[in-house]
Amino acid sequence: MTSPVPDIDPTGTALGATIVTVLVTPALSLLVLWRFRRAVERSMRSVGGARDLRGRDLRQVAPLGGWVAPGPMSPRPPSATAVSRLRQAVGWYLAAGLTFALLTTALLLSLNGQELLLLRFALVTLVFAWPLVPTLALVCAWSWRGTALAVSGYIGAMLVLGLFSSGGVGGPLLLWLLYMVPPSLIVAAVALRRVRAVGPFLAPAVFVVGAGFMVWPWIAYAVAVAGASLEVATGSAIALIALMAAATLLVVPIAAWRYRRKASSDQSVLVDQWWLLFALSQCLFTPQLGWQALALLLPYFGYLVVVRVGRAQAHRSALRQRPRSLLLLRVFGARGRSERLLRQVNAYWRYVGSVELIAGTDLASAALEPHEFLEFIRGSLSRQFIGDEAELNQQLHELDRQPDRDGRFRINQFFCHANMWQRTVETLAGSADVILVDLRGLDAGNDGVAYELTMLARLGALGRTLGLVDATTNRDFLNWVLHRAGGPPPRTIDLDGRAVGPLELLRHLETAKILTP
Repeated sequence: MTSPVPDIDPTGTALGATIVTVLVTPALSLLVLWRFRRAVERSMRSVGGARDLRGRDLRQVAPLGGWVAPGPMSPRPPSATAVSRLRQAVGWYLAAGLTFALLTTALLLSLNGQELLLLRFALVTLVFAWPLVPTLALVCAWSWRGTALAVSGYIGAMLVLGLFSSGGVGGPLLLWLLYMVPPSLIVAAVALRRVRAVGPFLAPAVFVVGAGFMVWPWIAYAVAVAGASLEVATGSAIALIALMAAATLLVVPIAAWRYRRKASSDQSVLVDQWWLLFALSQCLFTPQLGWQALALLLPYFGYLVVVRVGRAQAHRSALRQRPRSLLLLRVFGARGRSERLLRQVNAYWRYVGSVELIAGTDLASAALEPHEFLEFIRGSLSRQFIGDEAELNQQLHELDRQPDRDGRFRINQFFCHANMWQRTVETLAGSADVILVDLRGLDAGNDGVAYELTMLARLGALGRTLGLVDATTNRDFLNWVLHRAGGPPPRTIDLDGRAVGPLELLRHLETAKILTP
């Protein structure tokens, strides 16, 4: 007579796997991104197959053509267009999130045999609307202070509403702690700015491994009961866990394929994964419902329907007008400063046009796209690098200045070998509607930025260039470079002692002649 297989506690297993995911995923993501930056640095320093073009006449550089979407330039200022489209995005996410919360509340109360009383329904709906807080924090690019205020306001509203409930504030608070906090910890772990590019792809595998090793004695016991030896049972359990973890990594090629086909954007991949995570958490933390708990996945599909309608409208709106393009140049080396600037640009500019930049170790991971990550884990990142004119022409042919399904435009990151970055930046400068040059940290040793300023002057592009300077900018060296170039100085913003917000930065950019209606 065989012993019965012991039961598994799904709630305890899910909580344990959540803790493992929260602790391991950021560290693993940082390690992966460090290795990615090292690989980028090595390839940047190498030389491709083309001849060095640094000595040629810059007046022969031809502007790009053929990649700009048809349609008239919008008569509205870019800042007005960006604010309007951001508000529309907030509107459809609110509608989709409330749809998710309402459906979840109706299903949960019905499956548990509880009456659908108005105050109870409103309070439970508020609990399950919690994912809107991290969603809007990402979409609106809130600061840590703004996110903290939103969290405080949400909890305050829940407690106030709970005071009028017959059960008091304890019931909704316990519900929120049980259903919302565990997935929120995972969201916080993968949404950290330094790991956001790869964290969402690694977290499922880490969760599966964490859950697997919590239940592997149960798996081994089940195999042993069937007649296998202890060694075979243990090996089988570990092999099954490894196989399941490897299967979760299939999300990387799937995400890369969808991203290349413009079926998703960097933002929509992240946000949709979050909402799926909350839906799955509701199933895992409702074991008393048995198989009926799977019904709690239905609200996620309701969310998808609403959000895709909103994104489709935004996509059609973005297609009606010609997008702008921004070329971002900077002093390499200060990763934190460059990443903050890119976040500021992303917040509003990508509702009106694309961003082009030359990849460097400071922004390589912050602007990492799913297909680039896939090439890296395959060991074929070199395919992304430009080493000769043919490869440059191929990447320019594939340059994406069309809006994604959510109406936002993309960051086009160009990975260049040492002999091709100048040719690439020259070509991009010829087609950019506006050029943003971060001159903070500029000193006499920054020959690359000096070359770029000289090139912009000879191309006549300084009139559509905005420079950022502060106390770390060597003004004497900057003035010497501009004087030697012989062109008019670009407009600059002095950031010494003050911060410029994303919307203010966009309004400075739109003062360029080419952006005015």
